[in-house]
Amino acid sequence: MKVLIVEDDLATRKGLEESVKDLGGETRSVGTVKDAAKAVEEFDPRLLIVDIHLPDGDGIEILRAARESDPDREGIVITGQGSIDNAIEARRAGAVDYLLKPLRPTQLEVVFN
Repeated sequence: MKVLIVEDDLATRKGLEESVKDLGGETRSVGTVKDAAKAVEEFDPRLLIVDIHLPDGDGIEILRAARESDPDREGIVITGQGSIDNAIEARRAGAVDYLLKPLRPTQLEVVFN
């Protein structure tokens, strides 16, 4: 499965890449909304793992736009600052899960099984 990781923290992004690869996924990762939009077009991921707070915008908007172009795409929203409002917005944008950082690799296993 092709997975696009959108996370501005390099250590978190690399950890997510490793976890996804261990689960058999093919990854591409970026750190900004701008790069994410380009990667969605070029890489055509089936799953997006997006951080909410990015330096140039909102990760939920990335998910919303990616699902508009292909409704079969799935998304996982991750955040270090969780709230009920953000969780609701993530679900409305099509997220299948809303996870709080720091993530444990086992949290991603559900999506790949």
